Amino acid sequence: FATRAVCEWTALLYLFHPRWSLVLEQAWSESVLALWAALIAFFLSRLNSPSPSKTGWTLAGAGFSCAMLIASKQYPAILLPLFLFLPRYGVRLAAMAVIGAGAMALPFVLWDPREFFKDTLLLFVQIADRYDGLSLYSAWRWCTGTSLSGYASFIGFALVVATAWRRRPNQRAASEQIEWLFLSCATALLVFFLFARYAYLNYYWFVSVLLLLAMTTSPRES
Repeated sequence: FATRAVCEWTALLYLFHPRWSLVLEQAWSESVLALWAALIAFFLSRLNSPSPSKTGWTLAGAGFSCAMLIASKQYPAILLPLFLFLPRYGVRLAAMAVIGAGAMALPFVLWDPREFFKDTLLLFVQIADRYDGLSLYSAWRWCTGTSLSGYASFIGFALVVATAWRRRPNQRAASEQIEWLFLSCATALLVFFLFARYAYLNYYWFVSVLLLLAMTTSPRES
């Protein structure tokens, strides 16, 4: 994994990120997503260490962190296919994430299924185009007055996921698996946001957090 110097530099980059204070000031939930993503990196690093200890508890910790990640906001759920591609633990990790997030959402679904579906999904699908969005979709809309296809972001995301699958590390390359996961997640979300109907500073801030986590879990020394 990354050297101590690399980890220290990435920690400094995170602490002195020019938009970290704004994310905290505005109470955007991406700061919570950063916590769960960091815990996922921690637990996966323990699982892939040369002498993993208490594998069951460590895997449970990774699964719980994944569940909290996708339960804290809508868009992280689209990253589940990338977790599935992880050798050895991918399927179990994704299954625990789905079960855990589903259990947390179940009381609200049972309370009012129609309102839950409307407020968590339909609201964002039916929202009008935003000219202030930080995306190519919004820029195109602003410049031409016409709209791009609403499927552009999903097509771009699918292409990134397909490329990540083709370039996934094998089971023996344990030291590269976590770096691959966070690089793939960061790239997939970046493409998805660039072509989305709307995307804002906090979305891209979380992409930068995923890139920093890829740096800290990289086996490379530079």
